[in-house]
Amino acid sequence: MSIVILIIGLLISGILGGYQLIKAATLRAIMTEARGYAVMSSAFYAKYNTLPGDYPDTLGITPLATAVATTDKGNGNGIIEYVNASSNAEGLVAIKHLIQDGGLDASAFSTYTHAAAVPTYAAAATVPALVVGTILPRGKAKNSGWFFDNYLSTTAGADNKTINMAILSGGGAVSAAVTASTALPYASAWSATPVTPVLVPQDAKSIDTKMDDGKPGTGSIRMVASKNSAGSTVNTHTCSDAAIAATGPAITVNYSSASTVNCALGFSVDIER
Repeated sequence: MSIVILIIGLLISGILGGYQLIKAATLRAIMTEARGYAVMSSAFYAKYNTLPGDYPDTLGITPLATAVATTDKGNGNGIIEYVNASSNAEGLVAIKHLIQDGGLDASAFSTYTHAAAVPTYAAAATVPALVVGTILPRGKAKNSGWFFDNYLSTTAGADNKTINMAILSGGGAVSAAVTASTALPYASAWSATPVTPVLVPQDAKSIDTKMDDGKPGTGSIRMVASKNSAGSTVNTHTCSDAAIAATGPAITVNYSSASTVNCALGFSVDIER
């Protein structure tokens, strides 16, 4: 009997060890992927003097059979705006710019929806569900994809600056009740972006600690979440250990100890200059 128990214990240890190795490899892959988007954005900026998505003209190049449309450009204001009534869908245009410029490979998609053009999404009701593999390039985390937007924390004690970010999230639909001018919490320049959690808080903290300051509300890596149609949601995904005001997380907030998938992360792609 003791031998059987020993064998069972060894099997359980092996399974748990294998799971930890797989998780560690996934987190490393996410970090590599995030650095890749920062590098691609930096290379794009070096070439065009503007971040992808915000570039105020079409690139005029068509690699990977990707067409060039007049809507495939931003407004050049220095901010990647996912949806805005006065500009095109810059968060999605950014993805297309990186494809056209050769930084992002089409293998990140099953079929790329915006090969012909990125439509002008001036209202939330017209924004399609963000499907991973067709609109969003796939991420290394399970059921995850990437898009671009900006983050503005206005909480007292925070840095109070706009940060352009590549955001790791799941796919999701946009509530038609959220208008293009509605701000999302601690990202007041956001418009109608759906954010779906893809990480447990402690895995998000591990990534944040290795790459930044380990805090969900400060630094170049931050937790992100959506506001509801009433405009009053606080910390919907409970990624942090305290409620989050609509103006942003306090700098004392930490990642939650919850074991459920509650976190989406944003990674700065801004160029230090």
